[in-house]
Amino acid sequence: MHHVKQLINGQFVDSNTSEWIDITDPATQEVIAKVPQTTDDEINQAVAAAQAAFQTWRKTPITTRARIFLKYQALIRDHMDELAEILTAEQAKPLLMRVAMCSVV
Repeated sequence: MHHVKQLINGQFVDSNTSEWIDITDPATQEVIAKVPQTTDDEINQAVAAAQAAFQTWRKTPITTRARIFLKYQALIRDHMDELAEILTAEQAKPLLMRVAMCSVV
């Protein structure tokens, strides 16, 4: 069973929660992952990190921002098959339909 980590301040971290939410494949009802019911402290940490990051990001030139998003786009394209499989399992849509929808990125 895959337990999803949280992304806080650029780091993937385990949650301190004792409550987890099941993510099920709607086609099979199989639990494919668990995500944390994030604690108030973890939410506050994430918000504080985002506010601090924004202070730098807002001063970042548009050309630099564009390069970052183009890299993000390339990563999506490089991992299209894996992303399609994840979305297919999570939403119970046919894989060919999902690949076609992702190809517009």
